[in-house]
Amino acid sequence: MNFRLSMFGIRKADIVGPDHDKDIPPRGLVKVLRDPKCYLQTLSLPENQIDDEKTKGLLLGLIKNETVEVLDLSHNKISDEGAKALATLLIKQSREQGEGRRILELNLTDNLVGVGGGKALGRALMLNNTLENLSLRLNRLTDEGGAPIIAGLKNNSSLKKLNLSNNELGCESTEALSDTLKANGTLEELHLTGNLIGEEGGKVLLDAARGNQSLTLLDVRAGGVTQQDIDEINSILKQRVDLKKRALEAEKEKILREETGYAVKDWRDRFYLGE
Repeated sequence: MNFRLSMFGIRKADIVGPDHDKDIPPRGLVKVLRDPKCYLQTLSLPENQIDDEKTKGLLLGLIKNETVEVLDLSHNKISDEGAKALATLLIKQSREQGEGRRILELNLTDNLVGVGGGKALGRALMLNNTLENLSLRLNRLTDEGGAPIIAGLKNNSSLKKLNLSNNELGCESTEALSDTLKANGTLEELHLTGNLIGEEGGKVLLDAARGNQSLTLLDVRAGGVTQQDIDEINSILKQRVDLKKRALEAEKEKILREETGYAVKDWRDRFYLGE
């Protein structure tokens, strides 16, 4: 089950109910999220003027929820305090035991997240083992907030997609990324368009792309990287994608042969011969 509300300017009362305080049980959306019968898997609230206070109110429900896997809070007004609250949620979910679902995708595109929020999310990535997709495109991280997020991936084994485009990231973040990609074996897609990488940073990323084995997409357009280095990065990653495809096909062939005694080609021949 999915829920989407966009461009309506959600009120705090819609989230926690009117006149909410610590002595009154939450109502509104929080009540729905806390309901044991809630089967909501996607919660999408873009373009709703959600700020830090409303984000914290929303977490009153999310922290008790075990079904939401996709949380879209893009194009809102969430800054550092709201990002810190979301980081706390990610850490709490990673520490909890049980079979409840966890947030797999968090979209914070086009908000106001800065240095403090970046540092908090970096700490969360060090501890979280379930989040697979994080977008912080079009925020205000700068190197001081972006480098900690990148460093948080060194020991992370779940995140597959990270979007840090248009965040004024420069040398410090590039160096952190070089170290991270040597240690991380999970990240598959990294988007860094519209940052301040520069020619030297591009060469650092090219070297990092050569040494990493999991990355299949590294987007560094509009960041001052030379076209030659962009082309070489793309060529390295394309070869890696092709190798993975061939390895997957070989594994499928092996499984089919073990289970049936026939290879894929044998099955095709038998099909065309009408056997």
